[in-house]
Amino acid sequence: MTTPPNRPRRAQTCLVAVTATALTATIALSAPVVADAETGSTRTTVVEEALSTSAVSTRSAGAARTWTYRDSSTKPFTTLGVSWAADATADPTVEFRTRTDGRWTAWSTAAETAATPAEAERSGTDPVYVGESDGVEVRLTTSSGEQVVDPTVTLIDPGSAPTPAPAATMSTRASAGAYKPPRPALITRAQWGADESWRCGTNRLTSTVQAAIVHHTAGVNSYTKAESAGIVRGIYAYHTKTLGWCDVGYNVLVDKYGQIFEGRAGGLDKPVLGAHATSWNTDTVGVSFMGNYETAAAPAVMLEAGAQVIAYKFGIYGRDPKSRVTLAGKTIYRISGHGDVMQTACPGVNVRSKLSWMRDRVATLMKTPTTTSPAPATPATTAIGQRWQSLGGGSSYLGWPIDVEKKIGDGTWREFRAYDMFDSPRTDPFWTTGSIRTRYRALGTATGVLGFPTSDQRSGWPVSGASGNTFEKGAIVSSKTGGTRAITGAFWTTYSADSGLRSRISVPWSEAKVSGFGTLSQTFKYGRLFENKGIKVMEGQIYAHWSKQSTSTKLALGQPSANAVSVTSSTGTKATLQTLTKSTYVVSGGKVKVVKGGVLTAWKGFGGEKGKLGLPTGDQTTVSGGVKQNFEKGSISVVNGETIIRYR
Repeated sequence: MTTPPNRPRRAQTCLVAVTATALTATIALSAPVVADAETGSTRTTVVEEALSTSAVSTRSAGAARTWTYRDSSTKPFTTLGVSWAADATADPTVEFRTRTDGRWTAWSTAAETAATPAEAERSGTDPVYVGESDGVEVRLTTSSGEQVVDPTVTLIDPGSAPTPAPAATMSTRASAGAYKPPRPALITRAQWGADESWRCGTNRLTSTVQAAIVHHTAGVNSYTKAESAGIVRGIYAYHTKTLGWCDVGYNVLVDKYGQIFEGRAGGLDKPVLGAHATSWNTDTVGVSFMGNYETAAAPAVMLEAGAQVIAYKFGIYGRDPKSRVTLAGKTIYRISGHGDVMQTACPGVNVRSKLSWMRDRVATLMKTPTTTSPAPATPATTAIGQRWQSLGGGSSYLGWPIDVEKKIGDGTWREFRAYDMFDSPRTDPFWTTGSIRTRYRALGTATGVLGFPTSDQRSGWPVSGASGNTFEKGAIVSSKTGGTRAITGAFWTTYSADSGLRSRISVPWSEAKVSGFGTLSQTFKYGRLFENKGIKVMEGQIYAHWSKQSTSTKLALGQPSANAVSVTSSTGTKATLQTLTKSTYVVSGGKVKVVKGGVLTAWKGFGGEKGKLGLPTGDQTTVSGGVKQNFEKGSISVVNGETIIRYR
């Protein structure tokens, strides 16, 4: 597993050796490891204190064992978390208390994080905002008595920075029957002080947003508006520096004052893959309310801000906020709490009780246009603007644009609610939509392998029941049977040049990939293209027979070394013949025969279909010591290493 950039290495940890069935260990914190990050005037300090034994005392609690850790002289911190080795089998209950102005707080429980991305290096609790503190005590209890491996407490001081001003609201113009809510005012990562060197790089995008998973961060609720950015910095530091995640787990964070903070990098308008609900990260947006809403009431201004975020995200993808969706095998409301998909109390009872209100509120926001300034309309002086206006402008099926026209490669593109339109010096303006739009985006759109579109999506192309877009360097085809697949390179050259071939082999069932032969191939509904000294086509009865064989049999038969040809045998029989690298297929009389191995060598040496034997009349059969295959005018046997040819 790759270590995120600048992640400090921990000091060696020494744990108490437990000899009784119920023990309490008071454990001193070993020398801390400190990591600093400066962003502008903001300095975030992360102290990771490994734990070492100082004393042991006994406590009776059945088989359970508790370890207590204390540091009464820490540097100031506001956020803490406890982590341990990712592969540890112990499942501890974590309690903590902190000291402020010489007084210790009551003990609180820190919940173990219920979102562990693949890149995680450590297991641990969620980060907890505790306010200004200068001492910490942590208790770890395991019901089985098993020791926790490599426990570490992380203490974070996010530093101070000017209160950020949110980016301005961005809206779109309402069109008949369709309205996209505006992007709400947002405090960007740069504004809240994210150190971008702490994350792994470019975050992954999913194909869409199907649902919103609502969370709370827990911790104390007595923070000020000016402290909110620091809380976000603390969560970011803990997720990346301690747990080894690639970025902050949430897509969006909302404080109790209604301030909206950009979470995981990649753009609020994009389907960025978060790390907030494990199996339910894909195709969801994670919105986390800052505070503990198991104990505190959820402020109306916070809930309204959260609803605006979700309305904006759902507006992009046309989701009904009151409907349900099945994700990771579970049917949930499109707006659900973390506890609806995983075993957790998150987002707290006081937010959970408001989820029905949020669904109604989001639905209202998605129907009611705002009075803020609309996004600038596409000027008619651009080719995209002219095409859009020729289709009817905002009243057309494209609707109103949701962003300005942007440069891409040597051309431009513009995003609409459910469409993207592209233009270049070599191509006219054409649009993509639906699953083809999603696949085109995943492949890099105009700067990817396909280049710019050369058509709109066409129904009935390349065959009836399918639809597709053509591009400068390929096509994307969508069908019920084959899904949405791209055709590129030499495969596209062959496929596009022959309408008869398109009709015969139909729609793609895969994209090009390396086959067991070490060369590229692409599967279609009724055939397969192979890259073997040029493109070779296997189709019809030959493909139907070959494709049903096991992987080992396919490898033994080989891949096409030539396309199928029509032949007439020495006896006058007409047939279709295709040569593979290790066999030859023959179709005659509506039946498929395969010639291979030593029989194939002998048959070719005897003139093949033009020789005295003619065509095979059946497949090889096993005989004592070898195999035999009958032909129109005789047979070939390979027995005990000897080849016997009989003909008449």
